[in-house]
Amino acid sequence: MTRTTTTSTATSTATIGTPAYVVAEEWPQGALSILSSTGVRNVLHVFDSEVEDVAVDSSGNYIVAEGSLDILSKVTPTGTRTIIYHFSAGAWPFGVAIDSFGNYIVTESYYGRGQPGYISKISPAGARTVIYSFAIGTSPDDFSIDSGGNYIVAEQYADQLSKITPDGTRTVIYNFTGGSQPIDVAIDSSGNYIVIEMGSGALSKITPAGVRSVIYSFTNSPAGVSIDPRGNYIVSETHAHRISLVTPGGVRTILYNYPEAALDREQPREAISLTCPPSCQTTTTTQTSTTSTTPSATSTSTAPTHTTSLTSSAIPTASSSSVATTPSTSSLSSSRSTGVEGAADYALYAVAGVVGVAFILAAAAFVLRRRR
Repeated sequence: MTRTTTTSTATSTATIGTPAYVVAEEWPQGALSILSSTGVRNVLHVFDSEVEDVAVDSSGNYIVAEGSLDILSKVTPTGTRTIIYHFSAGAWPFGVAIDSFGNYIVTESYYGRGQPGYISKISPAGARTVIYSFAIGTSPDDFSIDSGGNYIVAEQYADQLSKITPDGTRTVIYNFTGGSQPIDVAIDSSGNYIVIEMGSGALSKITPAGVRSVIYSFTNSPAGVSIDPRGNYIVSETHAHRISLVTPGGVRTILYNYPEAALDREQPREAISLTCPPSCQTTTTTQTSTTSTTPSATSTSTAPTHTTSLTSSAIPTASSSSVATTPSTSSLSSSRSTGVEGAADYALYAVAGVVGVAFILAAAAFVLRRRR
């Protein structure tokens, strides 16, 4: 019997869609919106406060800094809001991030209202600890956490970018030109600081060595920046009422224009990419097909009567090549019982027997004649 097996594997890879964004909107009424990859906006929750920043926790909840109400709150993916912490009056929580221990790190800006700003830690149980107290009038706004767990803070009215260690030690990373007003910062995969300068309108990059370069210059006052999974910069053009994408090479694309921009409403404060949704994941599909060729109707096969035992190691795999081995003569003799070859053997034995009997009879007759 002839059997042919062919196995083929085809792999296809496709990337579909783009990430979706969650947007914190501050004016005139705070809102948390979800912006789909196709540019459709859905409002998840409406606040009675100006919303300044949003972070996403490990459970997919949105942690929101409600500046004008001095509240840190949590909004579930279904839009239910609960208060995590209520700050002192005038604190104006501005930036929020979540550290590796699940603590909420918050900048309390005070907007230069004659009080020092703070960066504080709110535990999941609601206990507040001050990490660092800034000079009066500096207005620490948004920040990011670097790979070493340090807090990189944009000090808007001090025109500085600073680093605060978890134990409260401050170091100036960069001094901007007066009036630049750095208001937000993100950190790219190379450790560069990507900064929004609200006063100058620049999206700039500060290297770890302290070298500044302008990526893109806006004609309005942008207020927020984040980095999407592809390394692009998502910019909230607050006073232009839109969300845009800027590539590292400085090419800008508008993602969303708010419909009530002419009424000076719907000002986006911070837009961040959600974890890449299923629509933008890379999907790999593997298909395996097997083709077998069976004997045709005219094929003949003789099944051996001997029994062969095969261990698993003797069975060839689909990718193996095997060579048929002809059985030895001794094994054939021991296995025959019927068939043409067996019949021929019996015929030979019969002839030999007849000849032998005739020889014996002739010998006996000869002996008898001699005795007479």
